[in-house]
This record gives sequence, structure tokens and C-alpha cells, in this order.
Amino acid sequence: MINALGFRSAYFALAITGCSIMLSIVAIANGYPLVFPDTGAYLSQALEFRGEPSRPPYYSLFLLPIHLGVSLWPVVVAQGAIMAGVLYLAISTVFAQKISLRYLLVVTCLLTMFTSLPWHTGQILPDIFSSILILAVYVVVFGWDNLSFLTRIFTIFVLFSATAFHYSHLPLLAVTGGVALLLAAWCRISARGVWIPASLIVVAGMTAAAAFVAYNYAYAGRASLSLDSSKFLLARLIGDGTAVKFLRHCPMGDFLLRLLRRNPRGPQYFLVGCQLTMAPR
Repeated sequence: MINALGFRSAYFALAITGCSIMLSIVAIANGYPLVFPDTGAYLSQALEFRGEPSRPPYYSLFLLPIHLGVSLWPVVVAQGAIMAGVLYLAISTVFAQKISLRYLLVVTCLLTMFTSLPWHTGQILPDIFSSILILAVYVVVFGWDNLSFLTRIFTIFVLFSATAFHYSHLPLLAVTGGVALLLAAWCRISARGVWIPASLIVVAGMTAAAAFVAYNYAYAGRASLSLDSSKFLLARLIGDGTAVKFLRHCPMGDFLLRLLRRNPRGPQYFLVGCQLTMAPR
């Protein structure tokens, strides 16, 4: 068991540490954790206690006790460790038994060499928790009965927190959870064995939705799941060209299109402008 005492738990901690180092290889090669323009906003939300219209604050609150405003390297290690822990549980669920830690190391090594996973674990963004959320849903639906008490606590923590780290994770939870539960029903898993995973997924979704609405109401006085969802959708439609024909027939459409053509950032410029108009005065 993962929560066993003695050498076995020590071996597990060493394996998770080794996997975390492997998943941090891109950041190590870069000489610093990977950052993106959004990284600063995620860090400043908790550090400066200020809101952002397009980002819930919960990933920032998760980061704060890890980096403490000193260094971002512990964040990379923590994200790699969480990914390794969920990956171990997912592989164990596939084989319906606890696997040797050597399998975890081999799988992590293959993922490090042949996928973009280390690029995401080494980046200070909540994007890595999209894949962590999908794996957590799989573990909850198909492996719940085989989890120990501590691994259940860990899985619940990952499921609830990952859902709240980004607005897009709420529909992601709904889709992956719904598909996983349908597959569980198709595999003839008894209703008694499904109701706990189903309840956890529903409660995680409702908790995240309530957290989003509460934050947006406190920030902008609007009880909304996402303040900028319509603006992101319009920016995406402009970027894909779908909305361009429509804008040509709008009174201000030609002006907006000329403005976008002059700016090399295109739809991103439009999106940033919309976010600035949402900032509370």
C-alpha cells in the first residue's frame, strides 16, 4: 500500500522524487521554470491579493505556500510529484493491482522522452492539471475500490483542486466524468460500485462552480461562472475567421477589422482590450 510504513514507503517516496526530476528535465535544461505571459498574473493574484477577470484565484492560492515568493523551482517539483502520483494510481488501476515502482519509472521515462508532458509540468500554468484531472477521473471511476484511505484522500484533493484551477476544467470534468461513468455502466460495474465515484464527480463539479460564481461575484458583482467566456469565444471566432464575415456587416465591424490587421497580435489584442474593459474601476 502507498501509505505503508518502513522501507516500502521510503522506496515510494524515492520513486516519486525520481519521476518528478525526470518530469522537470525541460525546466532544468532551460535553467529556470518555464513561464508564459499568464504566469505573472497567476503569481500576483495571491501575492498581491488582486483579482483577474479571466482567471480564478485557486491555482494562485495553491502556488503561494509552495513558492512563498522566493523561488518557482518547488512548484515544478510539486507539479511533477502530483503528476507522478496520479500516474502511479492510473497505471495500478489499469492492471487492477499495485504495480512495481519500476513500471512507474519506466512509463515516466517514456513519457518524458516521447511526449510534451515535461514541458507542461515544468511550466508555471494550470494547464498540467488538465491531464491530471482526466487521470484522476479515471482512477475515481475505475479504481476507487482498490485505493487505500490515504490514496483516496489524495485523489479527492486532486480531483477537487484541479477542477477549480481553471474555468475550462469544469466542462472537462463533466465530459470525462460522463464518458467514464457510461463506460463503467457498459462494463457492467454494479450501481453500488459507481454511485460513490459519480457522487464525487458531481460534488467536485458543483464545488468548483460555486467557487467560480463566488469569486466572480466578489470581483465584479456578477454571479457568473466566467466573466469573459463570451469575449474569449469571439476572439477565437475572429482568429479562425468565422466571425470576420459577420463583422463586415456590423456598424463598427470595419473599424475593428482594420485595427486587428494593424496589430501583429491580432485576436489576442482584441482579447486583451476586452479584459481591460472588464477591470473594476
